[in-house]
Amino acid sequence: MNKNRVYLTLLSSVLLLGFCLRIYQLARYSLWFDEAASVLSADYMHEMISKMGMLEERYPSFLSNQFIYYWQRLGKDEFTLRMSAVIFGMLAVLVIYRVAKHVFSRKAGIIAAFILAVSPIHIYYSREVRVYSLEILTVLVSVYFLIKALESDRMRYWSGYLAFSLASIYLHYMNIFILFSGIIFVLIYYRKCRCLFKRWLAVNAVLFIFLLPWMINTAYLVKTMFYSSQKHYWVLWWAGHSFKNILYTFKNFSAGYNTNAAIYIPLTAIFLIFFSAGLRSKRGSKSGVLFLLCFLIPIFSMYMISKISPWYVDRYVLPSSIFYYLLVANGISKMSNRRILAALCIITALLSFGTVNYYKDIIPERHTCLGVGTKKDYRQAAAYIIDNFQDGDMIFHVDYCATLPFEHYFRLIGKDKFEELSSGNYLLVVEDGEDVVPFKFQERGAKRVKSDISVENNRRVWLVYSSFVFDTIINYDGKGEMPEEVYIRDHMEKSYIRKDARGFKEIIVYLYEKR
Repeated sequence: MNKNRVYLTLLSSVLLLGFCLRIYQLARYSLWFDEAASVLSADYMHEMISKMGMLEERYPSFLSNQFIYYWQRLGKDEFTLRMSAVIFGMLAVLVIYRVAKHVFSRKAGIIAAFILAVSPIHIYYSREVRVYSLEILTVLVSVYFLIKALESDRMRYWSGYLAFSLASIYLHYMNIFILFSGIIFVLIYYRKCRCLFKRWLAVNAVLFIFLLPWMINTAYLVKTMFYSSQKHYWVLWWAGHSFKNILYTFKNFSAGYNTNAAIYIPLTAIFLIFFSAGLRSKRGSKSGVLFLLCFLIPIFSMYMISKISPWYVDRYVLPSSIFYYLLVANGISKMSNRRILAALCIITALLSFGTVNYYKDIIPERHTCLGVGTKKDYRQAAAYIIDNFQDGDMIFHVDYCATLPFEHYFRLIGKDKFEELSSGNYLLVVEDGEDVVPFKFQERGAKRVKSDISVENNRRVWLVYSSFVFDTIINYDGKGEMPEEVYIRDHMEKSYIRKDARGFKEIIVYLYEKR
């Protein structure tokens, strides 16, 4: 068997493995908050803007919503909605092979494709109704076109770099730092790129013009983040802002969210050893510098932003992980074939613990993965309310993260009751330490405003009892400060009699009647 056939067989096997890992039990869990927000904002753009201000203010882009809007015409079940992420995730595995092969070697290409195919964090985001896997793909292609353009100065590569850079930034604002990384790289190697400098400058000028609408919306976002005196629900008060979050990023890129310290410490150490070896390699050293910049600049930029206002979330810099994997793959490829096989077997064995935990929905150390929680069965809980809902009922939530998934399933399952279900969908919060108040959202900015609905004036009330960290309210033993969710439930039971309670995964739905 010749070498070409061997590498083709290896690549095909890697792609098959990656596809199986991404499609396994794809529809098992309900859509969570971010997924439901994507579907609702794509399908009902103007309605959602008027209701919660989710599009223009939270996301200074429209490309992701446009894509999801057209994709969901194929179907609104979980499998169909998530299949787009699977496809883009697999395309990224194919493209990373091409990039590593071009810059380093064919062997490095196979290793890079394998690492991305089995990467727990990449599997995680290749199975969500979000555009993270598409974002990774566009960033990877844009950097590949930049490398090719600087090598050959062909217009088709410059055009590809322009198009995919624009697409990546319009998909997520943090990808502007990938663009900055490319700019810094060209300035570092100015002498070697002098003959191409005018062409590069012209392409970036055109890029800047096309980014003007994006900049206007981003300016509003920055103003809201740093200078607004009013609270917005999406300003990430829960996000990270310390240096340890950078260390957690290395851990999550290496081992994913679903491992404990006994696994992720040695695994991250192995990745960092090969990462250093990949940097020291002479072959592809110039591109290695580009990869290093694309890996580190977005991470440290987000860290610096977070020193002003908490904003550090790993998934916002997810495309940086591919450049980390490229350098790790280059380091591994410098060994003999026998040692490469041994290294990949060890890495795969350690990664398997996190992969198995992911499918079991176990997150051992939640403090290392901000913004990530275990799955909740919104689908069945919503179906239960729909089946038993009566005219005049009110639905109260103790967790904002439940409101959008319920609205999605109300639209999908309870079409005949949708208007009533949605109009009576409120979030309960505790004001001034004692008053329980229902909240809706005003038209723009998603600021919480008090509704005119009273908690105590309804004959029948549904209470959706959940939390982002569900075990904190279920296992409350009366010691220490009472969680807000527990206080709300106790307050409700002063005015209402509990008629029914139905448990779902990390959700309890209570039905109350007026005393």
